[in-house]
Amino acid sequence: MVESTIFENIYQANYKTIYRYVYRLSANEELAKDLCQECFIKLFTELKNKKSISQPKNWLYKTASNLYFTQYNRTKIYEKYLENNNQVDSFTKTPEDDLVKKEETSIVRAAISKLNKKERTLILLYQDNCTYNEMAEICGMKFSSVGKTLSRAIDKLGKMLIKYENYAVLVK
Repeated sequence: MVESTIFENIYQANYKTIYRYVYRLSANEELAKDLCQECFIKLFTELKNKKSISQPKNWLYKTASNLYFTQYNRTKIYEKYLENNNQVDSFTKTPEDDLVKKEETSIVRAAISKLNKKERTLILLYQDNCTYNEMAEICGMKFSSVGKTLSRAIDKLGKMLIKYENYAVLVK
């Protein structure tokens, strides 16, 4: 079956990237695995129904985003998982390094969570080295708007992180 070979190739080429993207959106390993699996099931179904997907990576990002934000809107669990803040990096040199990494990750996640849906998605796609064309297609926006929207999101995130840093200095 041609569909299963195509699916396997797409799966092998994109699973880790899509999983990492959903994990950064959700901050929850199990939710990321579930949504990633659902995303690839949708892909398999589309291919089995002989649907043509010209840019599978973009299709996967868009589908993963839609699945996550549907889940987010239904249950509002993002904040719950953000508070629980799963450990992302299990290899650290010292317990102090681990604590600092967790604090920094928590601060960045908190700042990113304050961005609106489109800004958050653009920031994460940018981190995954997506092109502006890919970002435009995934977010359903005009190519000409991506650069300005992304730039504003980065500026907004930077200002929030400066506030967090200033607050941390005052607390110490």
